[in-house]
Amino acid sequence: MNLLSYLFPQTVYKTESPFNGEIKVNKYWGKYSMLVGGISQSGGLVKNIWQKGIKEAKKRVENIDNVLVLGLGCGTVGEIINKELPDARIIGIEIDPVVIDIGKKYFKLSHLNNLEIKIADAKKKLDDLPNNKFDLILVDLYQGKNIPKFLENNKFLFKIKQKISKKGIVIFNRLYWKNYVFEARKFLDKLKKIFNDVDSKKTYSNILFFAK
Repeated sequence: MNLLSYLFPQTVYKTESPFNGEIKVNKYWGKYSMLVGGISQSGGLVKNIWQKGIKEAKKRVENIDNVLVLGLGCGTVGEIINKELPDARIIGIEIDPVVIDIGKKYFKLSHLNNLEIKIADAKKKLDDLPNNKFDLILVDLYQGKNIPKFLENNKFLFKIKQKISKKGIVIFNRLYWKNYVFEARKFLDKLKKIFNDVDSKKTYSNILFFAK
């Protein structure tokens, strides 16, 4: 047992990825978190954000049978889905195989139920799911602090809208502090022009946009 990890976050693993640059895995109070560009992307704060988001989705959508995750990361969101929606089938898309390996080693990604992992670019992979409709779509596409440019593209947002089932909903996760507040608000204005119904929930240092 590393007693220091109960006093201060300890870096237990560090590597480089062509997609995300430097990646660190920290351990604190017996729990792991993955950081890219100094931002937690799995475990820790991410878990709290998506717990709130998925519980809110359960209030809005009855009987969520299938979920699409764009930006699976190490599988933190999959763990929450397994707990809150134990019968839901999940397709998780993640571009970075290094992140998937970290998820399997430190975050029990291999043990999640009803999860199909696709290592692919979310922008391209949506076109390979032509007949799929999802009751819940979670969009958490980040490379460190940066949003991929295609996520701001109307064409990509329309593709996401087409994947929502009649009863379904999509949740976008965005940073919401300092300069990111302005960027998130611009993104909200864009969503309102594409989706029929959009609102938001503030959570810690992020904001979740709910759209359908």
